[in-house]
Amino acid sequence: DDARALYALGYDLIEHGLERAAAVPLDRAHALAPTDPAVLSELVAALERAGLHREACDRLEGALPGVLDGSFVLRYLLA
Repeated sequence: DDARALYALGYDLIEHGLERAAAVPLDRAHALAPTDPAVLSELVAALERAGLHREACDRLEGALPGVLDGSFVLRYLLA
């Protein structure tokens, strides 16, 4: 239940080309820290790289109010 540790694991899995595997800990990290734009950004990146574009859009569209406001990257990805 450590969002930072789950984020780090997901990040490392992406770096090793394991995007689908990375989505699992990143999704859990996002559930634990739903207002953290870095976690959401990595989750969306993992989903997109795995070809799961609809799921990536769903996560962005379902973000809590204000989460996208402070992140150009997240707003760009949603567009």
